[in-house]
Amino acid sequence: VRRADVLAYIGPVCAYPTGFLFSLTICPAPGGAGDAMIGFGAGGVQGRGPVIRVQVRFGGEVVDSAVRGTGRVVAGRSLLRDCGARSTGRVGHPHPRSESRWWVSPLPQAGPVEFAVFLPGEAEQSGAARMDASQVISAAGRSAVLWAEPG
Repeated sequence: VRRADVLAYIGPVCAYPTGFLFSLTICPAPGGAGDAMIGFGAGGVQGRGPVIRVQVRFGGEVVDSAVRGTGRVVAGRSLLRDCGARSTGRVGHPHPRSESRWWVSPLPQAGPVEFAVFLPGEAEQSGAARMDASQVISAAGRSAVLWAEPG
């Protein structure tokens, strides 16, 4: 997403045997209204500022940060979990930005994987990025499990 007031982008995407991790970075224009800390997920904590919503679509399924329970492990259901965010978005910082990390599981099946971003107050997606699931699957096949899960 590239607008006069904000830049938003996905990357990097890291693949593992059981899923993949991606980062979402939001860079508000310096000195603009976006200088407050940006929140991610379904609802912001009071006083945290605007909230970004994230969706990942693959294999006919949509996982959405605005849907309660999306971050819980449920057998047979895909998972989108917020793994934390950090921000340099304090007033006066020369390069304000907020970065969040997201875990998606399981690995996607063949076909497109779409990342959609909804900026605060927007019902329609503000922008999307796409990649072919074969890239994620191939990278996951090259990853190594250093400590196997017990049992």
